[in-house]
Amino acid sequence: MRENAPGRATAPWRGSPLLGIVLTLVCVPVGLYLVWSHGGWIPGFAEAQNNRGNALLGRGQVDEAIAKYRKALEIRPAYAEAHNNLGNALAGRGQLDEAIAHFHKALAIKPDFAGAYYNLALALAARGQTEAAIAQYRQALALKPDYAEAHYNLALALLDRGEADAAIGECRKALEIQPDFAEAHNNLANVLAGRGQFDEAIAHYRKALAIRPDFSSARRNLAVVLATQEKTRKTPARKDAGR
Repeated sequence: MRENAPGRATAPWRGSPLLGIVLTLVCVPVGLYLVWSHGGWIPGFAEAQNNRGNALLGRGQVDEAIAKYRKALEIRPAYAEAHNNLGNALAGRGQLDEAIAHFHKALAIKPDFAGAYYNLALALAARGQTEAAIAQYRQALALKPDYAEAHYNLALALLDRGEADAAIGECRKALEIQPDFAEAHNNLANVLAGRGQFDEAIAHYRKALAIRPDFSSARRNLAVVLATQEKTRKTPARKDAGR
């Protein structure tokens, strides 16, 4: 789903049940640093703890990862990436209040941190705070307009608010940026099918399945829409009864 950008890892938390998008961890390159020097930690060790946390989280060792992120922050409290990553790990355990607090700390240290705005939005959405989540997705997009996942999740939040046209627009933007975004194809198709635009919906379901042949919900959705379209074609148009 997410691009495998250098120095990044992904967390197991999938945001709210509607999203299906993993959060982004930030891994900071470190040099060949010693761990202890002249009676204190030297700068590289905080980054090493952060990166070790990412590795542990990637293996599903959430408690151990949290301990490493906390150690990184003990060494370097103004470490935006570690606050962000700790927030992700806490969100994965459902500790949304503390996660949100760490995302805010990351942003206080690094106000142009698009990933932290995005992760904050996911956490707010998971807590049912749709309006606040929309504002944070837009902050992320102001900093990074080509953020496909932010466009997609903004679309879902707008759809929750009943803004189908705006949601369709955001899904289309996500797909312009990332054409192999299977979830965006599937959810765009859902909205189009709900409007009776069956041909375009079917095309997007098929694109989702071409990208992810094991995408069971897209396969089910396609079957339902094909059956609905066929039934609609076979049903004769109703004539107004005489008065």
